[in-house]
Amino acid sequence: MSITSYDLGLELFPHCNLNCSFCYQREFSKYRETYQNAIQLPKSTYVRRCLSQIRKHQIEADKLFFFGGEVFYDNNPSYISAMKELIEYLNPSQINATSNLIFNLDHSDLFQYLLNRSGFSLCASYNPIHRYENSKQLDLFIHNVKQTY
Repeated sequence: MSITSYDLGLELFPHCNLNCSFCYQREFSKYRETYQNAIQLPKSTYVRRCLSQIRKHQIEADKLFFFGGEVFYDNNPSYISAMKELIEYLNPSQINATSNLIFNLDHSDLFQYLLNRSGFSLCASYNPIHRYENSKQLDLFIHNVKQTY
């Protein structure tokens, strides 16, 4: 039996920059310890390290999944360049990313880049109870949801 399709899920960052209070990972004491002790390097560093390992081990992916760490939140040119390099190296037929959508997608170069690729899908997490710190975050979430369909 041989594998003809590869799915690759990546959680690229040891920290989340939007700190969702309902995140299931925060329930685990080991995650909290790792989160608190993580060296928070620029995101581009983590992406480039990941790509280095993918190349070294000749990992392939037909479907690529990004979750954790809000991949669209950072718009630093070095990070965007590293993400594009990772995506273009793997060249998956499908890309899925999860997001809480409480930042401005209009200003996310990575999101705009992925919108122009075929096979991109977005999974938005929504929890209306104690989720949004203010009405602006909820309004931004709704704006972003409307923009994505």
